Amino acid sequence: MQIPLVLALWQHPGFRGARRLIVGNTSDLSRQGFDDNVSAVGVHPGPDYAAWKAANGRREPSVTLYERPGYRGAALTLSAGAYPDIGLLFNFNDTASSVRFNAVTTPNPINPTPQSARPIAPIPLVVMVYKDAAYTGEHAVIVENVPDLGAYLGGDFDDEVTSVKVRQGPGFGDGVAAEFFRDPAYRGGSIRLRPGSFRHLGDSHGFDDVISAIRVR
Repeated sequence: MQIPLVLALWQHPGFRGARRLIVGNTSDLSRQGFDDNVSAVGVHPGPDYAAWKAANGRREPSVTLYERPGYRGAALTLSAGAYPDIGLLFNFNDTASSVRFNAVTTPNPINPTPQSARPIAPIPLVVMVYKDAAYTGEHAVIVENVPDLGAYLGGDFDDEVTSVKVRQGPGFGDGVAAEFFRDPAYRGGSIRLRPGSFRHLGDSHGFDDVISAIRVR
């Protein structure tokens, strides 16, 4: 899995409120509970940022936010950088409904040049957490350590995860596993999961609706 960019979507301007991280094309943000809910954006270089540029004539990778699901409607294309208020900058507040990477070669102009966004790397694992069994209900992607799931994704995700997918990321190595904790700050009982699909953590591990922190690296 190649990850040249990691897209961080924030609920409120100034990088406040709940967030979602996106690492691949996403046709409908409502499945992550984030449709028409984006006010600030961080476009972070991922672990494959330099390799992608080298393979594409030094062109900057980009991400495009679309007004409607299925990559339709008005669009906003951004390259790596920090965009604290996309309503003020682009009149695109609470508008995004789908996301596609590297679909457009020319990002929207911005003046002044945006501040840089910190790289998110390495990414040994890509974890998808789902509220309901069998990979249904709202879900979110985790590629960095999360000491407080409720603060990171919004309070409605704390103690609400029922099924999980763990996938190998670009930095995967032998012995790497995701660890899920009962309490914030990586406290309480925990389980470690190697790459795989776990359709009901209650049935398989007795760990249904108890996760409050996740460590992936």
